[in-house]
Amino acid sequence: MSPPKEFPGMDERATILVVEDDPNDLFFLKRAFSAVQSKCLMQAVGDGAEAIDYLRGVDDYADRNHFPLPALILMDLKMPRIDGFEFLAWLRREPVLKLIPVVVFSSSNLPHDVKRAYELGANSFVVKVQDNTALPDTLKTLATYWLEVCETPAGRVAVAA
Repeated sequence: MSPPKEFPGMDERATILVVEDDPNDLFFLKRAFSAVQSKCLMQAVGDGAEAIDYLRGVDDYADRNHFPLPALILMDLKMPRIDGFEFLAWLRREPVLKLIPVVVFSSSNLPHDVKRAYELGANSFVVKVQDNTALPDTLKTLATYWLEVCETPAGRVAVAA
């Protein structure tokens, strides 16, 4: 299935943009993605400001062949410069980008954080698992649901190995 023109630069492999400032969390996310989604391209940035640059396709992210627009954004909330809440508010104001599904992936399970994330347009809120051996199963479930099962404006993207 070809992606619609609203999402230029997407190829047949689904790209997941991970917005995560913690190097340890990023290490385990990369390891888990490689274990479960060989046809899924994971791109990572360190905070909301870098995510905005990536999505705008500016500076280091100008080449959409190397930095395609994501089919899904997986992001932390508590980050430097622009946090997850500010990023969500920005994203949902962007006409071409606002429909990209966003899964908040945070260690916070505070009710006001969950509520605010949904109010700002998060599509899902998942609390980070403390046991990294369970992370591949969590990511596989998220990727299967958002990229294969769920209908989105960009359509489904086959990511099966």
